[in-house]
Amino acid sequence: MVQSNIVTPEGDGTVIVTSAEAMKGATKTYYFDIFSYNRAVDERIDHGTILSAKHVQDQIVALLKGNEAPTHTTITRLKPTRQSVTRKVTAQSPVLLHLFDSSGRHTGPLGALGAEEQIPNSRYDRGTGIQTLYFDDADTYSVQIVGTGSGVVHLTVEELLGEALVETVTYSGIPVTPVSTAQFDFATMADSHRVHVDANGDGRVDFVSRPDSEMLRGDLDGDRDVDLVDLGYVLAVRNTSAVGTRDPRDLDSDGRITTLDGRKLQLLCTRARCAAN
Repeated sequence: MVQSNIVTPEGDGTVIVTSAEAMKGATKTYYFDIFSYNRAVDERIDHGTILSAKHVQDQIVALLKGNEAPTHTTITRLKPTRQSVTRKVTAQSPVLLHLFDSSGRHTGPLGALGAEEQIPNSRYDRGTGIQTLYFDDADTYSVQIVGTGSGVVHLTVEELLGEALVETVTYSGIPVTPVSTAQFDFATMADSHRVHVDANGDGRVDFVSRPDSEMLRGDLDGDRDVDLVDLGYVLAVRNTSAVGTRDPRDLDSDGRITTLDGRKLQLLCTRARCAAN
């Protein structure tokens, strides 16, 4: 059984809006838009730190003085109607998920059990056999996948508008070992359609994976064709061991990457003489 959390964007990271609204009618209600506040002031306010937010403090002071009007645009008497965009990356495999923003801040695991969430409006969850990153669309991010064992990455990338699912991208065949890493930069959902894999941990991209719905056998650079560039990915590591049983360079599935795999790839070329585009 795989355990995972059910997450809603309507809440403060601990208490959901419907629960907080239980007292509505018995008292005056104010809504604090944490999402907008975090981005406006570049902080990471959540349930545990909500009273440290200056806009909340200003509102409390105003109420104590008898002024019931909202003090900032992030505080309203009506529930905000703006729907935020949430990106969700889930991995079920022997890997660790890391998220970095354009300022180098990190959300993800620290050590065996710890984690940090430095990036505003981000979250990292770890369940039994599953890890999930959540983040907004306000920056360009780097999603990094670090192998912790040998196996295959099962990766899902989702975009949600409010609670409505807009798009899903799935990968079910990226091989990893304890030294493997993979990465994709994330500004739009289109960026999640190319995962750059360093299979042997030498700092160089060994192949580029496409989602299951876009897989093309022999397309090792992820550009949706098969040509001399893809052949180069095979020849560069010929006479070496494949990474697991799903290495896309091991076209004959014999556990080795050899000249024979190069010949098989040439038969898959999408242009005459395997010409590069």
